[in-house]
Amino acid sequence: MRIMGIGGGAREHAIAWKLGLSDHKPEIFWIAENRNPGIHKICRDNQGELRTGRTTDAKTIVRSARGWGIDMVVVGPEEPGFHGIPDALEKEGVHCIGATQELSVIERSKASFCFEPSRTHEKPQTVFGKTSNLSPGFRTSSSSPPVNPAVRALN
Repeated sequence: MRIMGIGGGAREHAIAWKLGLSDHKPEIFWIAENRNPGIHKICRDNQGELRTGRTTDAKTIVRSARGWGIDMVVVGPEEPGFHGIPDALEKEGVHCIGATQELSVIERSKASFCFEPSRTHEKPQTVFGKTSNLSPGFRTSSSSPPVNPAVRALN
C-alpha cells in the first residue's frame, strides 16, 4: 500500500512515525511546505519520498498522488481542508482521511461555532478574543487571573 501524508509539523511527524511502524509496511510519501527531517527519514526508510510544496494547492496534491500511485492520503493540518484538498482527492478517486471543506469551516470558525455560543449561554470555556491585528490580540487575551495566550492566524 502507498500512503501519502500532507503537512510538515509535529502532528504530521507523529502520523508518519506511526504509519512507519505498521506491520503492513506501507510505502510512505509526503508533501509538506517545509523539509521536516523526521518525516524525510521516515519516507526514505519506507521506500517513499518527501516533496516540498504548497499543501493547499489541490492540483499539485492530486497530481502527486496520481504520479506516486497513492492508495490513501492522510491530511494532518487543518489548512488543506479549508482549501478543499480532501474533496479534490476523493473526486479523483483517491481515498482521503481529512475533513472536507464543508466540515473544515467548524475548525476555522471556532469562535462563532463554539466560543460565542458558550459565552452567550454562560458555559465554561476557553478565554478568547478575535482581532485582525496581533498587538490588540494580546491585549484582548489579557484576563484575571493572567493566562498564556494562544494566537491563531486565519487567512
